[in-house]
Amino acid sequence: MTRRLLFAIGLLAAASNGWSDAWSLWTNGALRGANIYQRRVYPSLDGGEFLGPGPVGPPYTQADFNALAALGANYVNLSHPGLFAEAPPYALDTGAQSNLDALIALADNAGLKVVISFRTGPGRSEFSILRDGAGDWFPAALVNDAIWTNAAAQNAWTNMWKYTAARYASHSNVVGFDLMVEPNADDAIAKTYDPVTFYQNHAGTLLDWNQLHPKISTAIRSVNTNTPIIIGGEDYSSLAWMPWLRTNGSARVVYAAHQYAPDAYTHQSGSAIAYPGVFDADDNGHNVTVDRAWLAARFQIAANFRAQHHVPVAINEFGLERWAPGAAQFLDDSMGLMRSLGLSQAIWMWHASWPAYNPADDDFNFMHGTNRAAHTDQPDNPLLRIIRKHWRAEKSRAAVDFDGDGASDFGVFHPASGNWFLLRSALGGFVQNWGWNAVTPVPADFDGDGKTDIAVFHPAAGNWYILKSSTGEFIFQNWGWADVRPVPADYDGDGKADLAVYHPATGDWYIRQSSNGALAKLNWGWSAAKPVPADYTGDGKADLAVYFAGTGMWYVRRSEDGQLRQTQFGGPGFAPVPADYDGDGRTDLAVWEAAKAIWYIAPSGGGPVRVVAAGAKGKMAAPGDYDGDGRADPCTFDPGKNNWAFLSSASGTSRAQTWGLPGALPIRSAAIP
Repeated sequence: MTRRLLFAIGLLAAASNGWSDAWSLWTNGALRGANIYQRRVYPSLDGGEFLGPGPVGPPYTQADFNALAALGANYVNLSHPGLFAEAPPYALDTGAQSNLDALIALADNAGLKVVISFRTGPGRSEFSILRDGAGDWFPAALVNDAIWTNAAAQNAWTNMWKYTAARYASHSNVVGFDLMVEPNADDAIAKTYDPVTFYQNHAGTLLDWNQLHPKISTAIRSVNTNTPIIIGGEDYSSLAWMPWLRTNGSARVVYAAHQYAPDAYTHQSGSAIAYPGVFDADDNGHNVTVDRAWLAARFQIAANFRAQHHVPVAINEFGLERWAPGAAQFLDDSMGLMRSLGLSQAIWMWHASWPAYNPADDDFNFMHGTNRAAHTDQPDNPLLRIIRKHWRAEKSRAAVDFDGDGASDFGVFHPASGNWFLLRSALGGFVQNWGWNAVTPVPADFDGDGKTDIAVFHPAAGNWYILKSSTGEFIFQNWGWADVRPVPADYDGDGKADLAVYHPATGDWYIRQSSNGALAKLNWGWSAAKPVPADYTGDGKADLAVYFAGTGMWYVRRSEDGQLRQTQFGGPGFAPVPADYDGDGRTDLAVWEAAKAIWYIAPSGGGPVRVVAAGAKGKMAAPGDYDGDGRADPCTFDPGKNNWAFLSSASGTSRAQTWGLPGALPIRSAAIP
């Protein structure tokens, strides 16, 4: 074994703890996904088919979880019954426990992280949350609100979470415990809908969630010190009440809110109110303009809470009835605003495919599209296009993310040995032998699991060798020849990178689409132009693009309509370094002046050019989202010193990491020629 290889393995040991874990997913706002919903089955209410055979339903399948992951989600919020019974003596519910175990396994198989969120438990039934339907579709006697008046029930709820936290402490895909879905003493008992009045009258009593969640957190931390804790506030965790949610001093706590405002629009019984529009949004008799600016002010409540308390914040429920006029625009604005603020998010909801349930209760089933009369899946409807756009933009933002945590990983390929040396931000150091000195590294997410796959291209033979991160399976494919450049990217928008090569001599692109195996040949470029494929328009598909250093011209072929976007930005002495530096889901034009270590970035949304001094002069540019905040960081790699130097967009500070060995090449995005 060579000395330099021993040195690299030593680095692995030194970095074995990694840069982050489940906690960093929350602090970086890297989680995006959906809620799944289950409740206990009541045969007298549900019959034998509606929610399945029980004890919990509706049933979810592996295909349901796989379909969620394929859209670009990386986590699922399991909105689930608690593991203890609702009535004394609050015994363990083994049926609920077995069901939860099965869901966690299904999510893990799909490559999804999991948050366990308890809707029910000691002193609280599902119908406390659904109380508006009492006497309508279920008997009022099923409502159980004892949690807010009975100290024994609160103690049992605490013990339920202590048991749960110990049971799932070693589950690597469980990244959060949500202590209670939508605390609601203000509505269930107090009938007080003003937070000032509520806390004046009930602070410190059993009605006050702020006195209960610290006790639950303390109990969890006595048996589990690592798994993040998620806490929403009163009034069904509404954003409006978030300023009255108290932080509790426990470690690794995320504070969450639900966003369905304005309710008059998102839960309208008809289709009379449109977005954007002018209507009574606050039920106070006054019409206001409800548009993106109105939503921005709403989400700013969460950002202000984060800034005031220095804690991570998430929106773990949001949505609307799918047929509301302007629903796609509302969804687009909401998801875009949350991404711009760095908030992890989970849409309500991802429906089970259970046939008796799926078409019957589909108000929030975005698979069914915007037509209220449609009750079957519409795979290419406007709502799914918006979800794909935002989730896949998030998924692809960290270009070399081998552990799927949303942050780019430091990595080098050593041609002499064929080894990949990876410093994964969530999982630490790793060595994989994959290649030899005649191949080119082509890392990309070829299997769509949210993790970059180790892969190489052999120019002499035109062969691709891919190691799938999802299964460990080896894939071999011939696609190319000696004088082409590999340019893998997701050109068809299915969440998987496509095999693709660019032929400089002719300017032709040859793409093998992963979605259907179709072969595409497109002419876009010439011998002096450098290929820089990326998603410049934010539609979830990579655009064909080339950069000509002689004039500094960028030529982008928009994937949505095939139209040319031509922009002068750069010139001789400037290297193209496109990436999403502002976190809006669109790749920004950017160039790197190596002689001065200056980056010039043209924000995709417009505005002044950013001029940034970052990295080391004369070194190799390797931008990526190394701090995991959803924005690419300017970065350089010094092969002589094995040093990575980057400017963190999250903190605004320069950071460095030593990782590599002599003769190794940095692992970079395919968009960096």
